[in-house]
Amino acid sequence: AFLLFNLASNDKKVFLGDSGSTLLGLWISYFVIKTSQYQPMSSTLPTSLVCWILAIPIFETVSLIIYRLSQGRSPFSPDRQHLHHLLARISGSTLFALNTILAAAIIVFWLGFAISAAGGLQSGIIFCFTLITFHLVVRAKIGHCLRVRVKKFILQLAGN
Repeated sequence: AFLLFNLASNDKKVFLGDSGSTLLGLWISYFVIKTSQYQPMSSTLPTSLVCWILAIPIFETVSLIIYRLSQGRSPFSPDRQHLHHLLARISGSTLFALNTILAAAIIVFWLGFAISAAGGLQSGIIFCFTLITFHLVVRAKIGHCLRVRVKKFILQLAGN
């Protein structure tokens, strides 16, 4: 309801807040864990796929914690370094940020699905390398250069 209300209205917005996002995270986590542990095991979600379903939130959380600690700040301190803030700043559109994150989540899920078919251990190792790559691209110097180029590209598309 939150997402639909905010997308449908330009002048009225609902703020999800800390409690809402915590509750949403709890529901999603419960659903994924329950689905992966349901009996009979042959009809459940493979455990190696669970981390890939939640990949974008996991990557975002770990990356922000590393970034804030490297800045000498508390990992719980507020800022505008979340992925959706960075994407909205680059494009100037929160709808672009939403669509980009949803597309990334779908791509990462199907990538994880294909990798999980090969085996759980390989899936876990590749998940860790993907997390490191996400952090380097979004938070580190390589991310700054990439953001500048993406912003120029988006502005060129908007101008034409």
